[in-house]
Amino acid sequence: MTSARRFCRADPGDAWKALLDFPGWIDVLDTVEGVQVDPGAYPAPGSTFSLLTGEGLRMRCRVAALEPGRRMEISVRLLKLVRTEVRNEIEPAEGGCVVSRRETYHGLLTRALAWIWRWRQREEQSAYVREWCWEAERITAVRRAGG
Repeated sequence: MTSARRFCRADPGDAWKALLDFPGWIDVLDTVEGVQVDPGAYPAPGSTFSLLTGEGLRMRCRVAALEPGRRMEISVRLLKLVRTEVRNEIEPAEGGCVVSRRETYHGLLTRALAWIWRWRQREEQSAYVREWCWEAERITAVRRAGG
């Protein structure tokens, strides 16, 4: 399992908007080249999308659970061999909120790969919450400025 947390000077509602809009900013991560979302269904539970990695691999993702304003769980599969569960959460905090992301690995092969790439996984988790927080703070700033 890898995880990352970060305090954001953003309203929790704006962090939720930023999380739902992750297809618009996730490609800033070094490990992601692009995302394809099935229009009309996302972010409803059961909706699917694909992430294209920098290595050219396509990861199949499904929204496994959604608690509006608070939590989104995503099930990720790669070639029916690699299975992970990603949990993104928002916690209200004094002066903003805390955003967190936790990835759990299932199966021997997935855990072995995660261990081999552990430095990359830790960096990716940190980069994800950093970008999520930046986007949430941007939304809050724009809203507060009245535009």
